[in-house]
Amino acid sequence: MAYQKKTKHPDQQNGNVLFLVLIAVALFAALSYAVTQSGRGSGSVDKEQVLLQAAQITQHAAMIQSTVQRMILSGTAPENISFLDAPDPGYGGGYGHTVPRPDSDKVFNPAGGGLTYTPPDTAWLDSSFSANLDYADWIFPNDICVNELPVSEPTCTPSQREMLVRLNYVTREICLAINTGLGLSNPGGEPPVDSGNSGGAALWKNTPATNPYFHLGDNLGGIMDGQHNGCLRLSGGSYLYFHVFYAR
Repeated sequence: MAYQKKTKHPDQQNGNVLFLVLIAVALFAALSYAVTQSGRGSGSVDKEQVLLQAAQITQHAAMIQSTVQRMILSGTAPENISFLDAPDPGYGGGYGHTVPRPDSDKVFNPAGGGLTYTPPDTAWLDSSFSANLDYADWIFPNDICVNELPVSEPTCTPSQREMLVRLNYVTREICLAINTGLGLSNPGGEPPVDSGNSGGAALWKNTPATNPYFHLGDNLGGIMDGQHNGCLRLSGGSYLYFHVFYAR
């Protein structure tokens, strides 16, 4: 069925964007409370810094999400959303669609989403991975399914892969703080380990693909099932934050 462009009333669009902003504010408040409570006593300054960094990551991802949602509400088909003006992480795929999209479909373009790409602060990241091609980049992959969002392993098809952003190599402390603020478990005081995933190369353009998919959360005992965002440890030893913009 052909996608039919729908026009939303401006008040409805603004209401949806405001709702997403309020979610980000609520998340910041939850993170503030959680880390402040855990930071009483020695080391509280360092923990408050981790809190701030965790909030910056989640709020930036929420800002991109609100832009994507606004574009979809304005009539851009989800499969046409383009992240073309974000830096290519170097794996050769880039973010270009097979059929190039107009500027109005691009998140990081004045004629589209209007955002300016801002790279992650390296203070958020584990510098031992700084030589990797995808270090200090927001990544917009096309190959990830989050378990039970809404489908589960092994039924996720290319057209059901999520539209999301991932930030690789966040520090362990930030990963813990993000999960605490989201009300997710950190088993034994550590971020959950997604042992089936090492976080290797993939095609990064945000269009449905036929490459094998990267399935988040299918072996975590339900911790990440149906989650739109969270942080986990990959089997390669790095920590990954993900934030789903649109569950297909």
